[in-house]
Amino acid sequence: MAEEKDLTAADGWKSTRMMPPDTKVFTANGREYRVSSSVSFERYEAYELFQVEVGLARTFEQFTEQIKEAYSLCNQVATGKPVFADLAVLLRDMLIGTQLVGERQTPAVLKLCALFINRENEDVRWVDDAVMEGKINDWRQEGIDIRFFFAFALNSIPGFIEALRAASLDTSSEAAAPPAPGATSRPDSKRSAT
Repeated sequence: MAEEKDLTAADGWKSTRMMPPDTKVFTANGREYRVSSSVSFERYEAYELFQVEVGLARTFEQFTEQIKEAYSLCNQVATGKPVFADLAVLLRDMLIGTQLVGERQTPAVLKLCALFINRENEDVRWVDDAVMEGKINDWRQEGIDIRFFFAFALNSIPGFIEALRAASLDTSSEAAAPPAPGATSRPDSKRSAT
């Protein structure tokens, strides 16, 4: 079998620019950027909106789990349990998350980072959408690996990493557990497995 090429090597293949998570200053597209640990009042208000948007976006696995949860809540509503409000909120959140993922827009993770990562001489008191898009375009043109921005954004959201770890452990435990005898593909199904 032929040896595979290392696609990150500098032999004509373009690769992304990796940045350590503790980076405080970097250059992108000819501009110097500084990573701040705090923001102004106006930027904090935008931060609150972006962190919700980041949290509402769904992976396929999360979306599938929420569909299962919605199905279970429907069955509980049918039996008279007072969970209709829980079902409505879950379905609304799923709808918003699906719309956010489906729209062609700048990812909320990058917008959130643009609140903290500033160009030289930028007025950091205000949120300027055009400046934010320009910064994100600089990072894109420079080829900075998205993992730097994901790590920064997700670590900035209080409790997000812990919630993600807990959800991952729950999903891993469920995936590792063997199905119960006679179980159907849907855990809440009343149909038989045969």
